[in-house]
Amino acid sequence: AYRQRLRGTSGRWRWVALGLRLAAVLLCVLAALRPSVVLQEKKKQAASLVFLIDDSSSMKINDEMRGHTRWALALQTLAQARAVAEKLGPNLEVKYYRFDAGLRDHRPEDASEPEGRETAIGTSLVDAVRRQAGKRIAAMIVLTDTANNSGIPPLVAARRLRIQQVPVVTVGS
Repeated sequence: AYRQRLRGTSGRWRWVALGLRLAAVLLCVLAALRPSVVLQEKKKQAASLVFLIDDSSSMKINDEMRGHTRWALALQTLAQARAVAEKLGPNLEVKYYRFDAGLRDHRPEDASEPEGRETAIGTSLVDAVRRQAGKRIAAMIVLTDTANNSGIPPLVAARRLRIQQVPVVTVGS
């Protein structure tokens, strides 16, 4: 019965019917493929750049090559880093801490000699991240002589920070 209907129609209507059938099949194939659109938007998110400077008495040791103390070299490096960090933009908060057995804020005008008897690098790393809770940390730069003798071992702390995607850069002897 269906063929008889098409036989009686003109050639133009046959092409229209064929075109509609092909369009229906094409739409079914597209629906089976389940197309989707993914829109990605990059947002500039505020972040923190954290500097930790070793405040233990071992930083008062003179460097054999240049004749400067480790502390003087660390302060010089920190001053250079501060000048660069100020130019990085408004979405980057820069924090400075001193550490020995514990962590405390460091002010640029504070040039007092290090007097700490212990160096707790790992504990200080974890504490600095805790103080930045809720903020993304772009990087953590540690200025130290790497002589750890207290608290959480630095490698354990570094593994924790790697899980939290916090990059740690150490600068020191």
